[in-house]
Amino acid sequence: MAQRNELREIPRLLQQFIHDDLPLIENNVRQWRLGEGSIFVVGEAHSRAPAMMAGYAFEVLLNRPVSARPAPILAEYTLRSIEPRSPLVAISRLGEDAEILHVARLATTRGSAVWALTAADQSSLAQMSQAVIPVFHAEGCSSDAAWAIGAEVGALALPMVAARVFRKLSPSEQKAFDEFVRLPRLIENTILGIQDAAGAFAQELRRFPTLFISGGGFYHPIARHAATECRALGIRAQGVEMTHFSTSRAQETPSSSAVLLLSGSGCRLKKHVHAAARQARAAGMEIFAITDANDRDLVAQARSAMLLPQLQELAGAILALSVLQWMFALG
Repeated sequence: MAQRNELREIPRLLQQFIHDDLPLIENNVRQWRLGEGSIFVVGEAHSRAPAMMAGYAFEVLLNRPVSARPAPILAEYTLRSIEPRSPLVAISRLGEDAEILHVARLATTRGSAVWALTAADQSSLAQMSQAVIPVFHAEGCSSDAAWAIGAEVGALALPMVAARVFRKLSPSEQKAFDEFVRLPRLIENTILGIQDAAGAFAQELRRFPTLFISGGGFYHPIARHAATECRALGIRAQGVEMTHFSTSRAQETPSSSAVLLLSGSGCRLKKHVHAAARQARAAGMEIFAITDANDRDLVAQARSAMLLPQLQELAGAILALSVLQWMFALG
């Protein structure tokens, strides 16, 4: 019950972030300009999904090469290629993770500009950083579920705001930004509309001995995070990268297994999602989906589909994560 109450607070916390912190991020971007060259992203063990999400967004929106690595790999291998003024985005909930702090110190000695994405804006990480992206603040991140959503939102906010500062957005990009700003209301309305269905959906997934979770594009980090959450609940789940969901993998999987596919009609990799559904179905697996009603091919192939509002990938992935977190709280 406590987790459900905290999840009900997410729309309010998101609205506060958009109202108070997006202008702060914009001011920091205008002042520091995100440096030059490659962008490096690192997240602590429970923040790998937002690190991956930030990497995708920087590449798509800013056309900047991104290196998103676990902290030990970044420290021992990747940082050797860092150049002065290359930005490092460090993601840490409380800003005191020893490995993240070590990477931030190393990056600083090489002239990197460190950007901290954290719920603790007075933490050690925040103190050594050039700029801070405060996510929900510590009092709003008392649960892993709240931090998961907040970190994903913060990971998208920086590249989205930077794109608006540096150039004129295309109509599609402007629509994505507008959807991002509308996320508090979208999440609130969607959760209210699917509460009963979400509980039933979660219980149905629990029946299978093995559950594969996969998503295309921006839905991939969400799928990886969802698999981790499922394992914590005692569900044998595995997150699978969409383009790796091959025919051979499907054929080697017991037919008593199920696959949960996360997508949307605006997903750039939806053809791969549809192909994965066909392969899984041919192998005798049960298919479940979280997508929108306009994703007709996936909906038609799924045994059960939870339908969300039609959005572009960036906001759609955050909405899917919010629905999954509510499912976990009910299931």
